Amino acid sequence: MQELADKEQDRWKDGFVSGSVYNGDAEHIEFLNKVYALTSQANPLHSDIWPSINKYEAEIISMTANMLGAGNTKDKICGAVSSGGTESILLAMKSYRDRAREERGITKPEMVLPVTAHAAFDKAAHYFNIKMVKVPLKDDLTVDIEKYRAAFTENTVVAIGSAPSFPTV
Repeated sequence: MQELADKEQDRWKDGFVSGSVYNGDAEHIEFLNKVYALTSQANPLHSDIWPSINKYEAEIISMTANMLGAGNTKDKICGAVSSGGTESILLAMKSYRDRAREERGITKPEMVLPVTAHAAFDKAAHYFNIKMVKVPLKDDLTVDIEKYRAAFTENTVVAIGSAPSFPTV
């Protein structure tokens, strides 16, 4: 494993791998490895054994909410920590589907998105039975806004944007 890791390191170490590695700084990696080692066996489903994990999640959600202006609304703020981008997209799409069913009675949910949106939206549509309405791009690789607007129906539960377009990064 070390031999393979050594061969791959030059591909990402400088932090220029879109969607994969955002910081290849050795000190930061050492910190992350220490945190992982301290929590690698923790399971948030067993908060009686690992209450610290719930504490960390609550703190992350609170900090994020405050950065996004939680103090400027009376709305209830909630959240969850996920393992990464794909899981975050899955959780969000399930939430949109469930909320639309609960609040608007939508039983055939649809999402409107550019053809270049992240592949995790395809996965979410499949898992959660959400119809995808994909909108084409113009020659300049921006979404065709007129076609985007026209794609909305009474069953639209979420509108997806992608900037920059995932495959063109």
